[in-house]
Amino acid sequence: MTTPNIVAMVPRTVAYEVPNQADLLTEGEAAVNSANFMGVAIATEADCAAATAEMNACAKRLKELDALRKSITKPMDEAKKAVMALFNPVTEKYTQAVAIYKAGIADYQRRIEAEAMAARLAAEATAAQQRQALEIAAQQSTDACEREALQEAAASIIAAPVAVAAKVEGATVRKKLKAEVVDLAAFLRYAADHPELHGCISVKAGALDRYVAATGGAVEIAGVKVHEETTIACRSN
Repeated sequence: MTTPNIVAMVPRTVAYEVPNQADLLTEGEAAVNSANFMGVAIATEADCAAATAEMNACAKRLKELDALRKSITKPMDEAKKAVMALFNPVTEKYTQAVAIYKAGIADYQRRIEAEAMAARLAAEATAAQQRQALEIAAQQSTDACEREALQEAAASIIAAPVAVAAKVEGATVRKKLKAEVVDLAAFLRYAADHPELHGCISVKAGALDRYVAATGGAVEIAGVKVHEETTIACRSN
């Protein structure tokens, strides 16, 4: 395969303007200072109403700033998408080619390793048969010297060496054990008694919250503590 290593480049530019960061920081500091003054010492209904109005004003300004940010980054995002669209087809082809090579090499490695294992087992079986034959002959021999010689000969027989599967040149072959949970209930029961497996379990807090909300918190779940949170929603329209 011949892969070209020179690609013609076509110039592209993206022009954009940004606000002065110092002005933005001054504005943000003022908002925080006002919140520290009005939002902390709420003692009356009037205080609460004023704080709510300021909170909503801050939320509205936050949306305005986010819209401004997006208007600036939109040309960059579009340029990035264009570049990705340019490269994706060829990178997908190369990724596909690499995957095909990997699958073929892995299949070859498994095949020669299986052949080597079969050859090793065959050699060990042949050696075992030879040892057994000599041991039987030694047991049947009436001559002490011959019997000793046969026993020594039997002990010296080892399996013929088998060629080790050659390493793949130019690529790294890694092997690792992989685990798959096929019975979740059985795994959880086992993990409950083995703390070293607790790190393998992750609780989906969102799903658990939805279950608790659906039951109104009336169902007691072992190992779970239910509490109520209060949140305030802004009105920035």
